[in-house]
Amino acid sequence: MTALAACAPVTPALGPNAATRAAMADSIVRAARRSEQQLATSPTATARVAVFPIGAPPGDSDLEPAAFALSDFLQADLAEVRGANAVERARLDAVLRELALVSAPETGSLREKGTLAGAEQVFTGALFRQSGASDRIGYVVRLVRTANGERTGGLDGATRFDLAGLLSEEKRIAFWLLDALGVEVTPAERQRIEQRPTRNLAALLAYGRGVREELRLNFSAAAREFARAVQADPSFMRAAVRQREAERATQAAARGVTGPRRARATTLSLEGIAAIGALQIPDAADGRFPRGPVFTTLQILLVVP
Repeated sequence: MTALAACAPVTPALGPNAATRAAMADSIVRAARRSEQQLATSPTATARVAVFPIGAPPGDSDLEPAAFALSDFLQADLAEVRGANAVERARLDAVLRELALVSAPETGSLREKGTLAGAEQVFTGALFRQSGASDRIGYVVRLVRTANGERTGGLDGATRFDLAGLLSEEKRIAFWLLDALGVEVTPAERQRIEQRPTRNLAALLAYGRGVREELRLNFSAAAREFARAVQADPSFMRAAVRQREAERATQAAARGVTGPRRARATTLSLEGIAAIGALQIPDAADGRFPRGPVFTTLQILLVVP
């Protein structure tokens, strides 16, 4: 499958401050190693999981947005559980863009995806249409170890392609995943997870298209799709929130980076930058940086005058 254009890593111009840049890179790597060691040595830490978007047949105007919507709902459900150690959405999106997997999120090396996300386990899956039944879909989801690709759990299922079926199966997947991760869910957390975000199938599909466009950094298109979701279901609060976020991102992109924003960006702590990035070591000798969200972020900071 052909991946759409993604954000390419930026190569910093070296010039007279190359030594300073190399020193900053070394400091970031040391901070990242400390964070990794703390997680590895913590006896109570739940294995971190990266919940990547569920795949769907490319070009399927219904299944593709449904897959993006259900994946987003799943990430939100895990965020409701205090014991779930899930990679945040922004970092997952950065990994997909880095690997050019925006249109085919179920492809690519699970080990590379999990490593860039800083996760011990990777959730992956796919939706598909069942043969001979246009109104029914099937799905497969898997939980895989990043280190060796070993499958640690899986779930298969099928449902009608309607709102009740899609949301019921998303909740089934959410509780299966939490159980597979060994996470205890409190009654209050379970009640929050069981809430249905929308009552309208058209709203769900519009929301999924908005999630997809946001992942592509097409914020104006994302805002329009989230607005359609709200129009179809005015009670769809999550879509309304995402619409406002996409509209603000569109306005910020139109304005560009202002002086105050540049000043704040350049004073971020090294530990803060390392915490959101991939644990990879740069070749400080010649100033080249490998792929990965942390080094894309670092390079953006370095080229600001």
